[in-house]
Amino acid sequence: MNPTIWVLLLAIAIFLVYLYKQYQQKHSFAKKAELKVQVFLDQKLSEHSKHYGCIIFQLPKYHEQLKEVVITSVRSSDKSMRINNFDKLNFFIVPGRTIESAKRSIGFYISNASFNKNLTTSNDLLIKGYFISLDNTRTSFLKSSNYQMESMDASELNPIHRADKLSLQ
Repeated sequence: MNPTIWVLLLAIAIFLVYLYKQYQQKHSFAKKAELKVQVFLDQKLSEHSKHYGCIIFQLPKYHEQLKEVVITSVRSSDKSMRINNFDKLNFFIVPGRTIESAKRSIGFYISNASFNKNLTTSNDLLIKGYFISLDNTRTSFLKSSNYQMESMDASELNPIHRADKLSLQ
């Protein structure tokens, strides 16, 4: 056979393997866990050129065979949102239990020019990471989550303040 045909077949095979891996990563998350994502913007904390906020992640449901869920990368479809650098976010899970996990968060800032536009539009977060199961196997995932920015009120996020408000009424 002609060497050009071999090179072409090899390139097609590599491309098909890449597509299969992408498909596997996108569908592995739904099988193992559910991720709740909230994006809050603190309108009180702002500078002349930018506003600050946080992205909060939580696992309300997950497979009982998981030991750890690790988020390694977060990107927004909105290019004006700058997410603070982080190494990884770990969700350590007690084996055999499926209680709601703790919350993890990362900060971001957004320019004033994009601030008004983002309060009314919906964007996507692309979340990459991996699962570690009880037998220490790693499974990569790629998840997209739709979000709309919410105004942040610290008293609503803190359960102590919420309990005080309820007892006073």
